[in-house]
Amino acid sequence: MLSIVKLDGRMSKKFLEWISKLQNLTKLTLNLVDSKQMDDAVKLLRSMPSLLSLSISCCDDDIGLHFQDGSFKNLKELYLKNFIGLRYILIDEGALGSLKKLKLHDIPKLNSFPTGIQHLSKLEVLSFSYTSEEFMDSIALEDEKEHSIFKHVLLIHSEKLLFSCNSP
Repeated sequence: MLSIVKLDGRMSKKFLEWISKLQNLTKLTLNLVDSKQMDDAVKLLRSMPSLLSLSISCCDDDIGLHFQDGSFKNLKELYLKNFIGLRYILIDEGALGSLKKLKLHDIPKLNSFPTGIQHLSKLEVLSFSYTSEEFMDSIALEDEKEHSIFKHVLLIHSEKLLFSCNSP
């Protein structure tokens, strides 16, 4: 009957498999130690039908996140934070299909905007803070017009930027 779980530290693959079987789990926070755990977590948790909110952090170096087609279909909120070594995020078409809120916080090595973010057609809120200058440059507005990938996003928030898109 668990619906909210927060875990810190080193977790075995068997423990992550157990978490993936929690059918009533709606909110999960994972603070992971290494990229192997993170890969296992994403693979094992991607099919959880009730999971609506996922927060992940990982302190390992030189890693990437790949959300494959069909993964996290019902997820509404995704928080990626304190990813010291996260270098890229790749979102396949068909992944994160219900995502409404994406927050990227304290990801200093992420130098470009997530590839495939244009596939998140239900995204309403995008928030990023404590990101690299290269990341900020990758989303710079062209000629003071809205960036093309933000056409459907209602609110964009940054430590340096706050504006609303598609305002009447």
